[in-house]
Amino acid sequence: MADQGKTGGVGCLIMIGLLLALIVGVAFQIYWTVLHPAAVVSYRYRLTVDVEVDGQIHSGSSVIGVQFAFNQPRLPPSWGVYNEHLSGQAVLIGLGARGVLVAALAGPASASGQRYDRCTVDAGYLVGRAYGSVATCDVGYTVTLENERAISRMQGPIELRPGNLPAFIWFADDTNLTTTKIVKPAEFSSVIGDSARLVSAKVEITQDPVVIDIDKKFSAFAVLTAPPNNGAYTIPGGLTLGTGEFINYQKY
Repeated sequence: MADQGKTGGVGCLIMIGLLLALIVGVAFQIYWTVLHPAAVVSYRYRLTVDVEVDGQIHSGSSVIGVQFAFNQPRLPPSWGVYNEHLSGQAVLIGLGARGVLVAALAGPASASGQRYDRCTVDAGYLVGRAYGSVATCDVGYTVTLENERAISRMQGPIELRPGNLPAFIWFADDTNLTTTKIVKPAEFSSVIGDSARLVSAKVEITQDPVVIDIDKKFSAFAVLTAPPNNGAYTIPGGLTLGTGEFINYQKY
């Protein structure tokens, strides 16, 4: 009986010790969070795309909001872990009889994650790479608190380079998803038409509000989200077209 009492006492002490360790850990986490609050950087930019078809310039633009929330460092040194949030819609460029060209928020991918063009850049990183003078897709863009703060203060438009462009999706008929094709700028003339070419793609930090109305003015989006597609459609080549290429609304 005495041995059982000792065993019970030891177990009780262990439980008390674990409880105290938990309390100390939580208290330290609260202290560290207050001492090192999360840093958040938000900005909006306008993406404008000009395309020439049959001797005429067709333009489209969209305001996209980006937020980088850098997590609190648990223990020094900080690893600089962040969460990226995006709000906005793709750029629509009406080409008249040639259909509609879309500068997407992200590039469609296959079930295995393979993209048609590995050099396309998602909307969350497009402006950072542009102002950071990242020239080719082989060069990475480093997201840091200092970099994002500097980008949020940038002024004036900047042209996107060939290695820093969004994915382009062409709809010969925006009421029929079977006419959808992923197209690189170098392929505009051969796919869209002999005279089609990318004239300009530029970004600029702006205070203009984010407007999301693509679901009201783009027929292909309505077809994509309605049955039987329900937000996902496999286009020729095995790539999956989803709503994330056209619209993203994350509250932050």
